Amino acid sequence: MLQGKISPPYRLAITANQYRAGVVGYLNVISAQTTELANRKLALS
Repeated sequence: MLQGKISPPYRLAITANQYRAGVVGYLNVISAQTTELANRKLALS
């Protein structure tokens, strides 16, 4: 997939849309959420 080339804020939206379409599992959404949260924490520190 092209997700390695997509900026993190869009990655979460894309993963959520893929989940709604039945393409990926919910674990992928949780992973994208965790990555987004970690990136936001890092940006604040």
